[in-house]
Amino acid sequence: MQKSKILSLGIALIAGLIFCTSVCAADLKTHFQKGQTFYKQGKLKQAIEHFQIVVDLLIKAKNPAAAQKVLSNIGAMQIRLGNNEGAVSTFKKALEIHKKPSPEFAIKLRGNLAGAFYAQGDYKASIKQLKLIKQKYKLKQKERTEIELRIADAYRRSEMYNQSIIFYKKALSHLQKGQDLSTQSMALNSLGLCFNKLGQYEKAIDHLNKALPLAQKAQNNHAILEANSNLGITYWELGDYQKALKYFKKAMDQARQANLKRNLGADYNNKGLVFKSAGQYETAIDSIEQALKIAKEIQNIKDQAIALSNRALIYRIQGYFPKAQADYEESLDLYEKADFKEGLASSHLGLGKLYELHQKDYPRALDHYQKALALYTKLEIIAYQAEALNQIARIYKTGIDPERVSRDLLFEDEPPRFLSISKQKALDLSRQPYEKAYELAKKTGKKEVLWSAQQGLGFAEKEKGNLKKALKHYQAAIETVMQISAAGNDSELMGDYLKDKEDLFTEAIEVASELVQKENKPAYLTALFNFQEIYKNEVIKNAAQTALPEFEDQKKNDLYKKLKTLIAQQKKLGQNRSSLSSRIAKQEKNNSKADPELFEEAKKLELASDNLAASYKDLLKQWKAKYPNDAAMFDSNSRLDITKIQAKLGPDQALLQYFPLSDCLNILCLTKDGVEIKRVPISYRQLASLIRDDFIWEQIELFGHQKSKRSEQEDLIQCNQVLARLYGILIKPFEAKLAGKNHLLIVTSKYLSYVPYAALVSDLKDKAFPKYLVQDKTISYVRLSYFEQVFKSQESSQGLSTDMQIVALGNPDHKDLKAALPPLPGTEAEIKRMAATAKSNNLKQPSILLRAEATEDAWRELVSQKPFEVFYFATHGVPYAELLQDRRKINKAYKKWTSILDDPNLTGKKKDKYSKRRKKFEPFLNFCKKTFPTKSPLLGFLYMSYSGREKHDGVLTLKDIMEMPDQPFANAKVAVLSACNTAVTYSPKVKASLRKELENKELNQELVDAGWTPGVDQICLADTFMRRNFKSVLGTLWFADDQAVGFIVGEFFVNLASMSPAKSLQKAQLDYLQKPPLPKNYTQTPTHPFFWAVPAIFGR
Repeated sequence: MQKSKILSLGIALIAGLIFCTSVCAADLKTHFQKGQTFYKQGKLKQAIEHFQIVVDLLIKAKNPAAAQKVLSNIGAMQIRLGNNEGAVSTFKKALEIHKKPSPEFAIKLRGNLAGAFYAQGDYKASIKQLKLIKQKYKLKQKERTEIELRIADAYRRSEMYNQSIIFYKKALSHLQKGQDLSTQSMALNSLGLCFNKLGQYEKAIDHLNKALPLAQKAQNNHAILEANSNLGITYWELGDYQKALKYFKKAMDQARQANLKRNLGADYNNKGLVFKSAGQYETAIDSIEQALKIAKEIQNIKDQAIALSNRALIYRIQGYFPKAQADYEESLDLYEKADFKEGLASSHLGLGKLYELHQKDYPRALDHYQKALALYTKLEIIAYQAEALNQIARIYKTGIDPERVSRDLLFEDEPPRFLSISKQKALDLSRQPYEKAYELAKKTGKKEVLWSAQQGLGFAEKEKGNLKKALKHYQAAIETVMQISAAGNDSELMGDYLKDKEDLFTEAIEVASELVQKENKPAYLTALFNFQEIYKNEVIKNAAQTALPEFEDQKKNDLYKKLKTLIAQQKKLGQNRSSLSSRIAKQEKNNSKADPELFEEAKKLELASDNLAASYKDLLKQWKAKYPNDAAMFDSNSRLDITKIQAKLGPDQALLQYFPLSDCLNILCLTKDGVEIKRVPISYRQLASLIRDDFIWEQIELFGHQKSKRSEQEDLIQCNQVLARLYGILIKPFEAKLAGKNHLLIVTSKYLSYVPYAALVSDLKDKAFPKYLVQDKTISYVRLSYFEQVFKSQESSQGLSTDMQIVALGNPDHKDLKAALPPLPGTEAEIKRMAATAKSNNLKQPSILLRAEATEDAWRELVSQKPFEVFYFATHGVPYAELLQDRRKINKAYKKWTSILDDPNLTGKKKDKYSKRRKKFEPFLNFCKKTFPTKSPLLGFLYMSYSGREKHDGVLTLKDIMEMPDQPFANAKVAVLSACNTAVTYSPKVKASLRKELENKELNQELVDAGWTPGVDQICLADTFMRRNFKSVLGTLWFADDQAVGFIVGEFFVNLASMSPAKSLQKAQLDYLQKPPLPKNYTQTPTHPFFWAVPAIFGR
């Protein structure tokens, strides 16, 4: 709250005392006058030299009282010079040379010594002197209040917030209402800051709001600014970005008014960090650049360095790696000049991550991590020592199996640069820092480091062949991961975080799989079964928590916010405990005498942490009981019981669970009769290339968009050959076991999610007309988390009733998005065909919304009024990564057109052409900027009509579906998502030599940090509808052909009256293959899987 207060006595008073003594030496007078002169000129060093001579002469003349007062002034001057150590020594000497000063002077002298200790950073010693003053001397009420405020400040600076709160409250109780408003406001502001540090956000906000009006009455600009700024920080940590920005704006307005430039720069920086957390990176950069500009103006090199390192992080998030590197390197120089070692270490960590994760230059990464470790060790900050050690161990780990690292790189521009060490050396060198990181992380409670260290230790045991020990480490790591919940401001590097988790779960599955094959114990099988599902739940948990949903069900929303607040509180308290643990560890290391107050504070924090954990556990229990389908938003644990799942399988069913490992594909086959695991010898890189390049790119992207250089017949033959290869990998290993199993339940992961299992080719004797798997098997894709929800009883062959209620929406028109998402007349025809089919088969007529009527408002109103069983969407489906690509491409073109139009020589038709182009896409860009301010997989959407007059914006996002109340879906059975890519998060149409958009590293990285990592399981529309009580969802694996899918969906609806959704789709696809409805002038190869294999059933 206050700066350290040095109470000097003034030169004139000293002069009077000197001349009242019997000492009249000319030397004393001369040196005193010279000291005065230099003091008045601001030449404090020279003044001190002469006053020190005066002290020596006074002591020689046996006048310690006068010498004591001169020493007090010397100490004050040393403080002004920044010589805090010298000031402490001077004030101590002053106390020693005269044991009985007047009480008034003794209070001031000890207060000065306390101030010097405070300025030195020795808050414990400062508190000791101030408490001594309280105990030893009779103080006036005003003096007592000032001492209590100074004690509170010192406790706050020493991060002992509970003690600080006690003394602030004591001081405030002595301050009379209506008097000294400025001091009251500063004390309340500091109290708010203490409560913030303890994660007690409600109390923090309350005290800061009380501080504001008092500061305004007192016209204390600094107090007004601080209160607003601290409110901004508090709301930011709670994830309420709008309120955070509102208070930062108020603080900045006050800073401008009071010309407090450094405060203004600090809040520009804070504002930038809020925009970064919200995913608004360009706006964040603008704000941080303002902070950088101000720091340069006021010549504060430390603030310049902070702004540069923050901008570097945002550049890294955006994929602008050269810019990030330049900023980090410049910040290193500035931190060095400012002697700010913690900032220096942070920039070394940032550079290390750039070289490790993005350039794969492991020797250079190691160099920066080692420099960061040396600095954190010197600073004795053990939490960050643990992080640096963990990063060092990760680098050495890459040397254990360099081939594995290369195999796991799905997009590789240049080969990694490895350390030149042997495998055994790498193993030894990685284990030691992992062990140290683990021990330090346990002390500080830093879970992000703890799980990574546990993973590293597991990998070391795995490489040594100690599989059981390895599994224990991996299970501990996964248990730690499940305990971590993301706060609202944690989203910025989600892609990297998920990729790290993918590595953890892949390694754990490898070990569990090997143990099952060696010993076949139920415990290993259960672990193997659950690891994959926990990982998928982790993806959901992270995406949902960082998307900040607002549930329409108020009770649900209130409970959600309480849980989110507890998460933020736990995170904040954890940071405080980590810092305190570092100080306790420092004492233990130096064999210092234990500080009882430090241990008392640690106990209070531990108790508070336990209370928060208990509250969170209680609320989480309520959440899971009331909203079981949304349990994974907070709890990623998977408690799958393989015997229960096995019991629910029918005699003609088989469940196949796939998980690609680094050098093989792990397949688990579960039937009523038993379980079997096999490993297919194909690396994940080879498998991904086969699916992504040979199938999705060649046979979907090029063939579907009529860009293939081959004939249609040649493409069909090649497509069937690829699908035959995939059959050999995915089905052939269990072909004998699957005999007699007519219904396959497929549990996919990574790139296997894009495989049309129905189109896998079992017999290629006739290359043009092969035997597809759908001709022998009914196929459903399932998530094990929903298994009990979907398969509560043995599957019946009966379908839905003939009076099933259907709501259908098609061919919408969105005024702002139609430039990029054109009309879909084929979907309107599809809906009408479905309605005609329903009528001819005596099914109940659907409720239909078409064209301008197909608004989100109309759809929401309709589904809230009737208990629909079938929800049918024939529209554009847009995964968020696709939208991100379109925005980037259109924005780039828009800037190019603007640049062309800026040419004053451009006239006539050319000017009109570019003006029209720019005008056409302006609504699209403006709408996207307003509607999609953040980057999240949950912002993928179904396209609806919007004229600008409706309440809802016409994009039904995954987040919107998640936020809707349960009532509209109470009777839901089937969702038909007849739109592009509704069963995938991102169509992986990536081939570096052909797909220019993704040759752009910046876009690729932006997709990664938006939460899409190549091959990492994500959340799709089909998955989101399954969470809303649907038993089955018909989704699409790529962009759909209107005519083909229209026929299949029409037949699907006819079949649905008498068959399960999975069998309904199977029959519809078989009917299509038997007599394709496409005319010859439309395509020469209507049986190409592009046309008919795009729909897939998820669930029953």
